Amino acid sequence: MNRLCVIQALTLLAFAASVSLGDKPVRVGWCVDNLAISHYCEIDEEWYEPNDNRKRILLIQAAPDLDFANFARHLRGSKELGTQMMFASIPIPKGMDSLWPEMLSTGFPPSGEFYKGQDALRQYLWRFIGAIGTDAIVLVRQMESKTIIAYPALLDETSPVSTEHISLLAAATMTAPGKTGLVASIEHPCHEAEAVEFLRHFYDDDPSEARTSAEVVRSRQRRPTKEICAILVNEYATSFRSMSYIPSLTLRAKHRFGLLTLNAKLQQQVLSSVTNHADANPNDTPKSGSAIGGHLIYSYLASQNHRDAKKWIDYSMLALKPALAFEGNSEQFLMPFHNEMSDAVFMSGPLLAEIADLTDSDRLKSLCTAHITNMAKMNLRPDGLHRHSPLDSAAWGRGNGFPALGLAISLDALGSENQELLALYKDHVDALLSHQDAAGMWHQVVDHPGSYAEFTSTCMIGYSILRGIRNGWLKEIKYQDAVSRAANAIKGRIGEDGSLFDVCTGTGKQKTLLDYFHRTAILGKDARGGAMALTFMVELYEWELSGHE
Repeated sequence: MNRLCVIQALTLLAFAASVSLGDKPVRVGWCVDNLAISHYCEIDEEWYEPNDNRKRILLIQAAPDLDFANFARHLRGSKELGTQMMFASIPIPKGMDSLWPEMLSTGFPPSGEFYKGQDALRQYLWRFIGAIGTDAIVLVRQMESKTIIAYPALLDETSPVSTEHISLLAAATMTAPGKTGLVASIEHPCHEAEAVEFLRHFYDDDPSEARTSAEVVRSRQRRPTKEICAILVNEYATSFRSMSYIPSLTLRAKHRFGLLTLNAKLQQQVLSSVTNHADANPNDTPKSGSAIGGHLIYSYLASQNHRDAKKWIDYSMLALKPALAFEGNSEQFLMPFHNEMSDAVFMSGPLLAEIADLTDSDRLKSLCTAHITNMAKMNLRPDGLHRHSPLDSAAWGRGNGFPALGLAISLDALGSENQELLALYKDHVDALLSHQDAAGMWHQVVDHPGSYAEFTSTCMIGYSILRGIRNGWLKEIKYQDAVSRAANAIKGRIGEDGSLFDVCTGTGKQKTLLDYFHRTAILGKDARGGAMALTFMVELYEWELSGHE
């Protein structure tokens, strides 16, 4: 065999291997139980590609004692279906054989605070169907069972169902899981050949005109980043109502968006709103970590508004009085109101860094480094993740988003020559990278994949990695895919009206791992989620303007 033939043969083998790998499903956690055991869905990796228009079919084992794994494998490998559909599959969670069939038959759509209480399993399943974007669910039953079909009802996609305690099969066709879109539902016996033949023709006579969950999620993901930024600006960046990190981040991002789009009106709105607040509160000394973080809007305006820079620096200094008054060993320094929580890396670190840079203060630079490193000594785990506080070792999602975000903003101001902070940043990013799921999300508890995929932590981590790429701290070839997948996932979780999917509610330090699992996941409009989303999306938009996608 000549050299050319060898190269051609190797190329064909590589292509065949890539196709095979493309067909191989990945595991994504969809729920976690009270024993902290994660349960998984096997899902075709192409499922998350928004430009792949094949139907997305979720197989759910609905009865015990079935060869469900082989059934799913057969459908996934079917040449007849492969050009039309892709598949995800959820087996009965271990230890739930007797409870699972009844759970599927009643209690949908679930209500209450997600994800906790006796209805948590239904809550996890219901929102997971919406989050991944599903065209149809197939409840796989015994061989002798009959095929039942329920097409999406021609109702308003977000209208609540008036009937309570109905089956998953009925509920998914009448109300949108996770407020995405409706889902066709099928009950089918566990018979591979019959299922292939049935699914080949399922959409031939589909009478429904309703948008499915998959269609809604994919359409969201295909929107231009600029459009999503505008939605978030209009919904969340209206005014500076209180001295908190949430409106501060929102208005920083809004101003940047105004600069990028040459929209002087947006820039002036930010300046006017913050000026009005500052004039009304000239001695606004912080009484919490969040209020210290709120002063980041002042340091930002000082960097952008050179004519009034001194005024904004002076306002920023109100939050830094403890640092300015500190006379001890700088290596032992910590800003007040840290409450032993990893949040404090962000709440105080960036403000110290930005004012240190603006005033060229070596003292503030050293205090910033000390504050961040001392918080890391308090909460950094051996595996590179941050526990939220010494009360429990749980690596809460936003409790890792805050250190990632805080370090990125601080390094922006201090520069990569601060090797101590740069090492902390890079080590943390690498630790986080291994916990990003196939959809691109990080979870409510980072190292528990069955905990819910959490919106804000994904935005914060995605932003932080992208800043690292843009500043040259991280190699684009290694980290760009993580940013792209995070952005794709977040876009799919932002509604046209600015509603958001699974934002963890405000969370102080918790006593147990279960407490973090059970923190309410908000589905709807949320200022904190809006701030983090806008911060990430504006950064992404600027990156795209520089010629990257």
